[in-house]
Amino acid sequence: MVAGETEAILAEQIGNDNYDDFLFGKRARARRAKRRSRLSVVQRKEERKQRRFARKTRRVERRTERQNSPTRIMRKERRSAFFKDLGTAYRNAGRATGIGAQIDALTPQLEPNFSGGSNTLASDYTLSVGGEQSPKEKSGIPKVALIVGGVVVLGIIGVVAMKPRNQ
Repeated sequence: MVAGETEAILAEQIGNDNYDDFLFGKRARARRAKRRSRLSVVQRKEERKQRRFARKTRRVERRTERQNSPTRIMRKERRSAFFKDLGTAYRNAGRATGIGAQIDALTPQLEPNFSGGSNTLASDYTLSVGGEQSPKEKSGIPKVALIVGGVVVLGIIGVVAMKPRNQ
């Protein structure tokens, strides 16, 4: 209500014609009027369609230029050759079962320790009447050695794959 009264007061003081200029600016209104008088709605739609088509053709040209660049083609060939060599090395090593057998041959097999159905106590709690027991030392190969061994095996496969590429 206050806004309506303020609007009426401004319209009386400034005048109705100048009131719109005060709020929206003469320049903006003049630009809109010039643009509307220059072209019809159909012509403006046609202009927008032409600009959209020109943007699309420029985009397609840039894309084809990028896809047909010699550096990109060379990178793609190198990448495909590398993966072909890696696949050959993988097949020569006996695929996944052969690589797994090689890893199993390098690491000793540990006996499984099942707590269900046996007389041993579960490891998440202790039951004791006397003093504290000393912690047992684990036997076997530590996990770090197994991880390092796996990395070494994968490194050897990588070297075998890279040898023919470097020659």
